[in-house]
Amino acid sequence: MQPLPLVPSGSVRITDGVALLEDEEGGVVFIWGRASFSWSRSDSASRRLAAVQLVSTGVASQRQTSAGFGVNETTLWRWRSDYEAHGLIALFDEKKGPKRASVLTEEKVDEIRQLRREGNKLREIASLTGVSLNSVQRAIVGLFEDSTPPQTTKGRSSHSPSRATARPNGGRHGRD
Repeated sequence: MQPLPLVPSGSVRITDGVALLEDEEGGVVFIWGRASFSWSRSDSASRRLAAVQLVSTGVASQRQTSAGFGVNETTLWRWRSDYEAHGLIALFDEKKGPKRASVLTEEKVDEIRQLRREGNKLREIASLTGVSLNSVQRAIVGLFEDSTPPQTTKGRSSHSPSRATARPNGGRHGRD
């Protein structure tokens, strides 16, 4: 005997007795006619949790659930793995952009610029200040717009090749 249709019209069938209804306000998962999971439009963590728990509890397979929720099976597998390892917090959207505060504080930028004015090479500055070469390069952008270029200890500009670093073809060897 077939079970009675206990899901609202417009819902997506996930498997026997399980349906998903989503609209502009959010979504609801129905299991045998009962609203079992629900979330608002802006609550992606609860939506992911519903998908994870459908699979984890054996109510639906990963393939059925991913098809019903309109996500790749690998995505659902990753949600499950993250949830098992880190709990609910792992299902929240990650913050876009930098994951931590910049190491280039105002004081660090001043230190890097001073070392550059003294004629230190970029790699030396990175080593002395404990930041990456890319951070050093970002810190010195625009440094010489209103000042003179750095001088080496021999009084030559670090931007002009010396005899020791000049190549026969006029190019420089190594990076500054």
